[in-house]
Amino acid sequence: MSKPTGRPNGRPATVNAKNFVRVLSIEEKMSLAAAGDGDTSIGFRNLLAMFQVLWNKGYRPTMDLNDWIGVGKGDKE
Repeated sequence: MSKPTGRPNGRPATVNAKNFVRVLSIEEKMSLAAAGDGDTSIGFRNLLAMFQVLWNKGYRPTMDLNDWIGVGKGDKE
């Protein structure tokens, strides 16, 4: 029996893929729905647009987002 790799069987993800298929947890579905005012497809597009803005401003996925935006810094009330 093979050891799980953390990704589903099938083709590896590439930038040339036409479809992006994955099973979402209820938390992920709720996040997408919230980002899309109840529509998960719009939420997915909105999150992609939001990431593009962050990328253009210098954020990279290896960075801690809270540190990058300054959450938790400065005066505490």
